[in-house]
Amino acid sequence: MTSSDRKSEILDVAKRIFAERGIKNTTVRQIGTEAGILSGSLYHHFDSKLDMVDDILGSFCEEVLDCYRGISESGDSGVERLQNMVRYAVSLIDQHRASLVMIQTDSAELILDPRFGYLVEFNAEVERHWIEAITDGIRDGSFRSSIDPAMTYRFTRDAILGANSWFEPSRGRSLSAVADELTRALLHGITER
Repeated sequence: MTSSDRKSEILDVAKRIFAERGIKNTTVRQIGTEAGILSGSLYHHFDSKLDMVDDILGSFCEEVLDCYRGISESGDSGVERLQNMVRYAVSLIDQHRASLVMIQTDSAELILDPRFGYLVEFNAEVERHWIEAITDGIRDGSFRSSIDPAMTYRFTRDAILGANSWFEPSRGRSLSAVADELTRALLHGITER
């Protein structure tokens, strides 16, 4: 196994433990034990526990922003971009559940450390992409002019992040179905027409 492979393996273990116990409540020793490596040997790969957190969240944020930028630059209408953002954001529950949990539970404390200032910028850029799509939908008449784009984004974001805590693939519903249901509720409401 290469050093890079071992580092990735350690990060996978760390990510899971951080999500389960919280960053503050996780020790390097616990990560080492779960990874089958002496905690002192972890320092061959990382200078500190926060270096592991930074690797995990930094790469997560970069991947997410790359995708949102692609959706925003697609030339699609506001409605289509909103639909694509819902699908992508919901897919993160499967692909990056632990990173989402880490951000949800620990970012308020992490952003007190200047090295994690990118989390504030990350949240602001994600919100900007959503608000631009909603605003474009208002401009072209697809969405009601009376909606508040920022509030609509926050309701949608919280619905998606909430699904991270209750969604279980074993219960017969796919994440695609969750994304479709949320998109229908957003675009058409829940009342009979």
